[in-house]
Amino acid sequence: MKEKVRIHLVTDIHYGPDVAVKKGESALWLLDGFVRRTNEIKPELAVDLGDRISDVDRESDFLREQEVGRIFSDLDVPLRHILGNHDVVNLTAADNERALGARVSSNSIDIGGYRLVFWNANTFIPYPDPCRGALRSDIEWLRSTLESTSLPSVVFTHFPLAAPCMTGNYYFEDAPEYAFDPNAPALRELFAECGHVVLCVSGHVHQNTWQSVDDVAFFSLQSLTESFCTPSHPSEVWGALELGEEISLSTFGSQPATMTMPLRRRGARWVFGSFRRRRTSARKAVEERRIASFAFPVRGIALDLDGVVWRGDELIPGSDVFIQKMKEASIPVTFVTNNAHRTREQYAEKMAGFGVSCTPEEFVTSGYATARWIARTAPRSGVKVLGSGALREEIRTAGLVEDEDAPDFLVVSMNESLTVKDLSEGAKLLEKGTRLILTNPDALLPDEDGFRAGCGAIGAFLEACGREKATIIGKPFPALFSMALERMGTTVEETVMIGDTPETDIEGAFRMGMRAIRVESGNRENEGSECLPWKSVERLENAAGFILSHNMRCNAVSLDDLAEKEVHMVRTHCAESV
Repeated sequence: MKEKVRIHLVTDIHYGPDVAVKKGESALWLLDGFVRRTNEIKPELAVDLGDRISDVDRESDFLREQEVGRIFSDLDVPLRHILGNHDVVNLTAADNERALGARVSSNSIDIGGYRLVFWNANTFIPYPDPCRGALRSDIEWLRSTLESTSLPSVVFTHFPLAAPCMTGNYYFEDAPEYAFDPNAPALRELFAECGHVVLCVSGHVHQNTWQSVDDVAFFSLQSLTESFCTPSHPSEVWGALELGEEISLSTFGSQPATMTMPLRRRGARWVFGSFRRRRTSARKAVEERRIASFAFPVRGIALDLDGVVWRGDELIPGSDVFIQKMKEASIPVTFVTNNAHRTREQYAEKMAGFGVSCTPEEFVTSGYATARWIARTAPRSGVKVLGSGALREEIRTAGLVEDEDAPDFLVVSMNESLTVKDLSEGAKLLEKGTRLILTNPDALLPDEDGFRAGCGAIGAFLEACGREKATIIGKPFPALFSMALERMGTTVEETVMIGDTPETDIEGAFRMGMRAIRVESGNRENEGSECLPWKSVERLENAAGFILSHNMRCNAVSLDDLAEKEVHMVRTHCAESV
């Protein structure tokens, strides 16, 4: 059974004039109260975590340090001092020692089965630059001190060694680089390697904070004279630490709190990772899967419409031939379009007008996908539509309720009849918290006259008015691709995306791990795109020979069989350019 070690804590006294939310003029009488309370309780130790003064000039700083030192001299228990950044603006460590009449160099003691480490590292901040943090000699001293014991150890220092959340902090919310030692990651790694550091106590940030890393607890104590958390009067906060079989830490004053935690398991380490590295690894895995799919026959096709099958109301020559050849080869085609201007039934009718028979189920539009996404994720939500009549019909078909006054979602697609007034009303809803959903990100749509503005252009206007980015359902995001795969019953390895737009069709296929064929009859090529298609063809019709030839190679059981099949393919599709 460990003997309990009781330690009283005080920090950021900031004796001096009142400045902003620092109530420095109340520092001495508040410190005197801390001393009297400590003398009543008689803990084994008291620790001053630094920033005893608010710096002005060398002479004033020295005199104020002396006055703080005189009050501390009334303590009936041992006292340890830590240097804060304000203590060393105009004074050296030696000046602080003379003013306080006490030691301020790094030191340690063993008491009650614990090693207590008082780490006086470099705290000078070369404003306007942030602190450079602990010097190499500081870190080496700390390493040596921790490695020379196997006792559970507590480190006392001025700057936090974890990066505490500074949301709402008067000083550091918009300047977190000033809030902690920049060497903190290396120091936490040192603690983890040692295996027996259980707690690190600091001041500086004028806020009670706690967090745990590798089961090492990191605690920062509120300033004695701070008032941003307690408007109009100082916090009067001081702390009491108890070390035994477990760690108990309490704060007193205007922000009382108590927490108790078990001792860290010796040598405990967490499993760490990197979101960015995981995302990179995941994308690499998808890319490897896509490359591996080159050996798979094509058993399903996700086919874009605008700029690929037609341009506006004009069929691109040969597109109907491609669709017919895929049907003859028993390769299902699902039409995936970011255009929400028509319903699936209307797209089937348009295709019939070109002499191609299709069912509505063969189409996955961004309007259809958006309605299904909302119905699945928030079925009781209210929706306001800024877009086509087709989008509104898809919303109603999905069973969603339209709400013009206080909708949960503002759903947007391209509609050339939208006015600035419509957009302004939508922007007002976004200001009130309505979420913005775009059916697709396309800024331009190809038509018979070249291009016209798309949904992405409207979305850019509304995003500029709102407070957050839109949720986008269409390509390159996965919803349309996933619905196409589900309909055809194929895997990503067996499916090919055919489209004209690198940023949506090709990029979306890459994200899914799917092969892509780019058709050059639609949107212009993005020369900066990192996503290279499996094949580029001038028109959709030219992709038929390539796909059928590839499937023959994949399905061939011998070279002779392959040659025979290729001769048959050439005779049947001799007009095609592979």
